[in-house]
Amino acid sequence: MLLFDRDGVLNEDLAYVGTKEAIRWVDGAREAVALAQRHGLLCVVATNQSGIARGYFDHRQFERLTDWMDQEFRAFGGHLDAVYYCPYLRFDGSTFLDCRKPAPGMVLYALRTFGVESEHAVLFGDADRDLEAARSASVRAIRYTGGNLLEVVEPEIERLVRKLGVPG
Repeated sequence: MLLFDRDGVLNEDLAYVGTKEAIRWVDGAREAVALAQRHGLLCVVATNQSGIARGYFDHRQFERLTDWMDQEFRAFGGHLDAVYYCPYLRFDGSTFLDCRKPAPGMVLYALRTFGVESEHAVLFGDADRDLEAARSASVRAIRYTGGNLLEVVEPEIERLVRKLGVPG
């Protein structure tokens, strides 16, 4: 299973992206998802979306954008197996909801839902909170710092394929 943060990994982080017009794809993002799926790997998004709580867009707008993004992935031969999102802000200065990264809630839920062992998953994130969520769920964490995402993801696909014994 490949888990992706959305903003800053699949698309450029342009602050509270809620419409398809605002999406600027990261180079290689759609190709990375397609490659993973050609190898039989699940592709899941786990993303904080406080823009909903802040009133920049609502759940329905987020879902429409997610559907459109999935169609974009399909045009490249892939798709999203699931999208988990946390629309909430902090309750207070130190306590987060379990779903909001850096808490591991979304990652653990994805693993349970698909019956994937943590050692058979990797999360790609651009922020410390993403990596902390992965580590708290005992999932391999890879920091994406820019460039072509396919070049970052491809070695991890190969590692998982070898580990799982999936035909290439």
